[in-house]
Amino acid sequence: MPHFVRDIGAAYLVAGATLAWFAINRAARPAALAGAAFLALHALVHLWDAAAGRAHAHQLLVDLPAVFLPPALAIWIAWPRRQANEEKSHDRMVSAAADRRL
Repeated sequence: MPHFVRDIGAAYLVAGATLAWFAINRAARPAALAGAAFLALHALVHLWDAAAGRAHAHQLLVDLPAVFLPPALAIWIAWPRRQANEEKSHDRMVSAAADRRL
């Protein structure tokens, strides 16, 4: 059991490091999304256990701050913003239109 706890701790450390890396360098978005995916899958395991009757439903409330909130925040932080993508698309269209005029 202690080995399992250390394994999960290592996975959480890596997930957190990917988000810190993304905070420093936006090119690390794929790593941050992978870290967020781990956190989300871990939360889904907890949800599935409750749905399957292997854990009490009230455990979901206990898990809310430590199991469900981190992946929600990680996904919110790492997920590409639609606005940024639309601005880049708009800039490319304007640039292409300007190139055609020249």
